[in-house]
Amino acid sequence: MLSFEDAIKSTLQAVQAVETEAMPLLGAQGRVLRAPVTADRDLPPFDRSERDGFAVRAEDCANGKATLPVHARTIYAGDEPGAAIEPGTAIRIMTGAPLPEGANVAVPVEKTIETGAGEAGEVAGADAGVRPRVVIDYPAIKPGLHVHPRGSDARAGALLLDTGTVLGPSEIAAAASVGAGTVTVSRRIRVSALSTGDELVAIEDAPGPAAIRDCNGPVILAMASAHPWIHAIGSYRAPDDRGVLRETIARALESADVLVLSGGVSMGTKDFVPGVLAELGVEQIFHKTAIRPGKPLWLGAAPNGAHVFGLPGNPVAVQVTFREIVMPALRKLAGMARTSGPEYVLPLAIPVSKSIPFRQFVPARVVPGNPAGEPHKSPLCSCSHALPLDHRGSGDFVSAARAEGVIVLPEGPHEFRAGDPVMFHPWGPSC
Repeated sequence: MLSFEDAIKSTLQAVQAVETEAMPLLGAQGRVLRAPVTADRDLPPFDRSERDGFAVRAEDCANGKATLPVHARTIYAGDEPGAAIEPGTAIRIMTGAPLPEGANVAVPVEKTIETGAGEAGEVAGADAGVRPRVVIDYPAIKPGLHVHPRGSDARAGALLLDTGTVLGPSEIAAAASVGAGTVTVSRRIRVSALSTGDELVAIEDAPGPAAIRDCNGPVILAMASAHPWIHAIGSYRAPDDRGVLRETIARALESADVLVLSGGVSMGTKDFVPGVLAELGVEQIFHKTAIRPGKPLWLGAAPNGAHVFGLPGNPVAVQVTFREIVMPALRKLAGMARTSGPEYVLPLAIPVSKSIPFRQFVPARVVPGNPAGEPHKSPLCSCSHALPLDHRGSGDFVSAARAEGVIVLPEGPHEFRAGDPVMFHPWGPSC
């Protein structure tokens, strides 16, 4: 039986990133970048004003005070900066506009008083050669104040987005700013789900006294399709019949990169999945992992290159093993730089006793403060806490629906006090 770390290691060694495709940037939200995006010029490409106000030279404003004549022109965003600023003068400038050569400060308009100007800031008497003046009283003035310097964000040729980056809104903005209208991304990972068991019926069917509706197929597809870089292509269901199971698995494998089965991988007399997979030429990589829930987990490689995960049939075990072991494999298939999901260290809200030797994943919620009122060993007593839920084993999908994630309890028996730090893995839609 593999440890959790060895199961993850074996899983990641078994998969390689899929092929790439080029696509328009505007349709690439959520996809995984497979070619870097670099700056095509300095960012910003000029010294840019961060305020509406006046471009001046800091050396013309001793102690932050000065009265300076104002040029007739105003520099707006998108304008060429024009001629260099004359010493001892000011040029009206707007946010985002380039500073004229020689200017090194943008004085906010609220720190100034204009004299000799007409309505809407028009120069009074400009045609007659009368120059308005600006009175500055801003002790904070120093070179570079309210100026976004050229190249301070990135120099031309600098790496902006590396391979393996998921393209979210901020990443798309960065790519757009350097003209990356087409990007190279991983093709979407094709995932199928197959639920096994004589007891299962479809969602819309009325179950008999000993039957249950299939929730594993829907939850697997839901967890997969929460990621735009995954294509959840279908859900299958098969009874505990070797012939039907063989036919259904073979059909599901035809178009999938990853097939995720639930049920039929333990030690029961009708747990046919490992044997049927062997008959189909699927090579076993490992079977059983020292985790709870999820001990019977199975992984194999099909002759057509597809990867097959056999998850236990209990709903909580399905959610835990998919997020903790299947998702790292999917991230590597997609070419992501990071294969693990988000994780946080939080103090426990209540004491927890653990007697099993395996690594344990316990459904939990994040709550403020310390609802148990227990003494703390952790200095994190004022922050959010992880509250384990009262659940009744890996078949209790009701408690899983209330969970915001799982706390991870390490191998071996342990006694945890309220306030002890534990790892928390969130179950957000994109985790």
